Amino acid sequence: VFYDAGGRGGDKGIYPYTLNDVLTDRKVDKTYNAVVLENEYIKVMALPEIGGRLHGAIDKTNGYVWLYWQKTIKPGLISMTGAWISGGIEWNYPHGHRPSGFMKVDHRIVKHADGSATVWVGETEPIYRVRWLVGMTIYPGRSYVRCDYILINPTDHRQPYQFWATAATHANEFAQAQYPGDMVTGHGKHEFWNWPVHNGVDLTWWTNSPNASSYFAFNNPSDWFGAYDHRAQGGLVHVANHNLMPGKKLWTWGSGLSGRIWEDILSEGGGAYFEPQAGGWSDNQPDQHWMHPHEVKTTHDYWYPVRDTRGYHNATEDFAVNTDLKNGMAFGAVYATGIAKDHRVVLRDATQGRVLSDRVVTLSPDKPHSVEVKVPAEVTVYDLHLAVYDPAGALRIEVRRNPPRKVDLPPGQKDPGDPKKLSQDELYHGGEWLDRFVRGGEAAAYYQEALRRDPKDSRVNLEMGCRLLKQGRWKEALAHFDTALERDGDNARVYFNKALALAGMGRASDAYDNFFRAAWGYDYFAQAYLSLAKLDLRRGDWRAALGKTAEAARQNGRFADIHAIQATASRLAKQPGQALAAAQRAMDADPMHFLGGYEKLLAMRALNSADTAEWESVWRGVMRDAPQNFLELATAYGEAGL
Repeated sequence: VFYDAGGRGGDKGIYPYTLNDVLTDRKVDKTYNAVVLENEYIKVMALPEIGGRLHGAIDKTNGYVWLYWQKTIKPGLISMTGAWISGGIEWNYPHGHRPSGFMKVDHRIVKHADGSATVWVGETEPIYRVRWLVGMTIYPGRSYVRCDYILINPTDHRQPYQFWATAATHANEFAQAQYPGDMVTGHGKHEFWNWPVHNGVDLTWWTNSPNASSYFAFNNPSDWFGAYDHRAQGGLVHVANHNLMPGKKLWTWGSGLSGRIWEDILSEGGGAYFEPQAGGWSDNQPDQHWMHPHEVKTTHDYWYPVRDTRGYHNATEDFAVNTDLKNGMAFGAVYATGIAKDHRVVLRDATQGRVLSDRVVTLSPDKPHSVEVKVPAEVTVYDLHLAVYDPAGALRIEVRRNPPRKVDLPPGQKDPGDPKKLSQDELYHGGEWLDRFVRGGEAAAYYQEALRRDPKDSRVNLEMGCRLLKQGRWKEALAHFDTALERDGDNARVYFNKALALAGMGRASDAYDNFFRAAWGYDYFAQAYLSLAKLDLRRGDWRAALGKTAEAARQNGRFADIHAIQATASRLAKQPGQALAAAQRAMDADPMHFLGGYEKLLAMRALNSADTAEWESVWRGVMRDAPQNFLELATAYGEAGL
């Protein structure tokens, strides 16, 4: 059982990974292959050899390092497998501080017609065999990095997951979190605090957290957060749709002695850091959810520097804005991530309706706009309103700060409790919750108590069958599925998993029938049809396989495996043109798909394409001679009997 600083917890072993926990105090020179993305405003660097992390970022307009850029690779024992480094942005899926954070991952560089460029990083991780990709893109004339996230469950089983982008910025006594909201919580939602001020202490300042602390925004509807260094007058902004990326976390080792020792452990004089972390489909750690078989989740966010604004209290991908008041002087500032010509910036005293400043300016990342105006003594910072309008008069962004307020804090989240004291319904939900949070050993006690009371409980029999199915215990799993069907005879998930058990036992014909029965339900239609297509390929019926993949693609077209298997069937049916088109659809859905990339290569060879050698170089670069990648490719063919 491992536990890491990311609040992952649970009974998560690391097989087939090995521990990387033998660290030395010897400093040596080592060269890493890096990918640098750069335009006129920013420079960022990704390290595919160290987890694919975005290693650091610099604002070229003022030299500010807005993502902590470690100058020394000095790992500490933090991740599931041991070695881990801080700084930049670390990608964490399916849980915090994933095992491969200090290992090589796949990558691919794509240049676009508009002058932008993307580096894709990702992997199929071998514990759950789930897949993740992050595409980091910068554009001409923009100071942000857009990150596109693709999370995939290519397996036939539900898998638990959470996704967090763990960033780091420099911290000091002038560093302040820029987080909206009235309350925050800690790991597991066991404790809550008022935000930003709790018991008279302003928690936004790095120096006011002497010990290691995590602050997660709770029920927060804002799309922005980040950090700001008031001495450097620079900071980091993160912007995303809060409905898809609700997670806003600030982690610090603490400003006290117990926290400051980590500066020496993880850097060579690099200093302390904040970790603003962004969570996709998760608002806490651990905050596990299910990814269903063949499910694909996509979202994106923006990361960018901000300067000369004294912080910010609202932000979009285009602007960050702030108001402030010191010594009787009202202050307003606007930072733009691109060139915004002839925009009107209006600062008002909202309570009196007075316009304090009204200017038409051209904004750009190297020229933020700010204004200071003397105001009467009774005016507070909460009276100030700043608005930005485009040349057509449309409101682009506005800000009016709210005073801190003390809100009622909810009770902390608790575990399900003693199985003997729970109802049948509570036993099922308690076991499912523990399973989802990867606490399977504990979940078993809840399921067993439920079956002791009611051996034919359909929900619990389904969950028990799925647990056994993952272990390859086909006959035992099949018995649970048949029991579940006695009371729930129209459950597509039961039929799909029953078909998997039958296929595992070598009963292909029975599996075929049950996959078809699973396809009666919308929730397992696409999964069932792809499974049927693979069985068609096993018996050499290419035409039938093409029909099944077409059905699957109509419902789940973002899942690249469908198009890749369709390309395989087209190739076997002597249709190289259709094979190439299907393979390209796979690569559009997953830019580093092993099977799709190889089928594209085979189709291009069959068509004598002039670009064959170039694509082979791209595909081999993604595969990078990694045995695990070729095992996945071989398994994909093997599952189709090829």
